[in-house]
Amino acid sequence: MFQLFPYFGRNRQSTSSGLLGSPEESLVCLNDSNGPAAEAFRMLGIQLRDLSQTSQLKTILITSSIPQEGKSTVSANLASVLAKHERQRVLLLEGDVRRPGLSKMFGLEGAPGLCDLLAGRLTHRACTTYLPSPDLWIMPAGQPHGNPLELLQSGRLGTLMTQLKEAFDIVIVDSPPLLPLADTSIWMRLVDGVLLVTRTGTTVKHVLAKGLDLLPTSKLIGAVLNGSTDSNYSAYYYLRN
Repeated sequence: MFQLFPYFGRNRQSTSSGLLGSPEESLVCLNDSNGPAAEAFRMLGIQLRDLSQTSQLKTILITSSIPQEGKSTVSANLASVLAKHERQRVLLLEGDVRRPGLSKMFGLEGAPGLCDLLAGRLTHRACTTYLPSPDLWIMPAGQPHGNPLELLQSGRLGTLMTQLKEAFDIVIVDSPPLLPLADTSIWMRLVDGVLLVTRTGTTVKHVLAKGLDLLPTSKLIGAVLNGSTDSNYSAYYYLRN
């Protein structure tokens, strides 16, 4: 049984000292907060907030059909916007344990996290890091040992997600792509909603169609078009009504 970690407050330092690095340029909400891309993420955050008034949306899965469509970038920027502008307790959870892009983005490569917690090797305090600048918590992927799928299929993950919903206002899960892995199907059963990321010049129509077939329509919030050059904004989105 997990012991749920409390929200420690905005002045707490990182729980993993020395591991927090400088975010990369892809974190536009931190490095270019007045730019058009950051504004697009703020608008997305507002729409998600409006949706949450009528739907249960405390845990949101960010995924894509295939790799390289920008799901980790969208996850990080959306979590930053929700934490900074909505004044909510936000956890960014790295669910892509095979290719942990968030760990690299935030300078947390090699840091303990989700896999260590699920395997019972470390406590929750050793597996979470507070990021003062965006004012959010992050749980990196950690160090998987053995088959990551078997680790995710353990009953501990469901227990953890239930507890996280009680501790945070919003949990953003950066999951693996839908194709070709089975990991995302596990995550989809445990979250309230799914946001699908696509990318101009990368997403292929028939691959997107296969990805959509794997998504339960009842949980699909909408889609984000990443990398568009048709306007001043670098990301567009469509959310269900």
